[in-house]
Amino acid sequence: MFHQLTDHTLNSSCQGPTPVCNKSADGDTLQLPTFSTAAKVRVIITFALCVVSAICNLVVLWAASSGGKRKSHVRILIMNLTVADLLVTFIVMPVDAVWNITVQWQAGDVACRLLMFMKLVAMYSCAFVTVVISLDRQSAILNPLGISEAKRKSKIMLTVAWTMSVILSLPQMFLFHNVTITVPENFTQCTTHGSFVHHWQETLYNMFTFVCLFLLPLVIMIFCYTRILVEISGRMAQSNFALGVTVLSGSVQLDVGGEFSNFIKNDNK
Repeated sequence: MFHQLTDHTLNSSCQGPTPVCNKSADGDTLQLPTFSTAAKVRVIITFALCVVSAICNLVVLWAASSGGKRKSHVRILIMNLTVADLLVTFIVMPVDAVWNITVQWQAGDVACRLLMFMKLVAMYSCAFVTVVISLDRQSAILNPLGISEAKRKSKIMLTVAWTMSVILSLPQMFLFHNVTITVPENFTQCTTHGSFVHHWQETLYNMFTFVCLFLLPLVIMIFCYTRILVEISGRMAQSNFALGVTVLSGSVQLDVGGEFSNFIKNDNK
């Protein structure tokens, strides 16, 4: 999707902030990407999802923000998640769709760095705000008496989530840049080519991003909702046990009362 030019397609003669590469590393003619049928299908699907996502999230944002002056912390959480989704809707989706259409990068080096930064901020914010909601729900179920502190805690967690989203995305502005080749024709791409001295460094960065963006949020959410499930199951078991004891106690009382009534009647006879 990013149309990155890899090491086997560009030689080491690329230099400068906007490198110019004249031939491939092995001397063969480069096969440049084209706006294929698969790319056209991706563009159609992406724009369709973009429209649906924009409408739904804007409606949710309007509903959440028009509920009076005093908003509950849950509504604030929903608004933050909606804003994060809208960043994906208006940045990630259109950029990918237009990039598929143009095939090469035509927005310049500054836009390359800025948009790659914003794309990762959008994705990180979605993941981290979802984690904040999971932690908030866990706290609400496990500690229902701490509702008075919930709003303050949620604000702190949201601040941390957005701050971490920006900090973890900053490397994008230094790693991505324009790369240009002239053979077989002028072709410019926004890529990380040349930003890493060794291939293992790029692999390590990608693995770090994968862990922070997908794996760690998933583990935290699984942990939170597992604790919620265990807590609710335990409360239901206790409730059923208490109900059973109450019913049994009532039955015993009825039996004793009946026996006592029979005894009084027989004694009067």
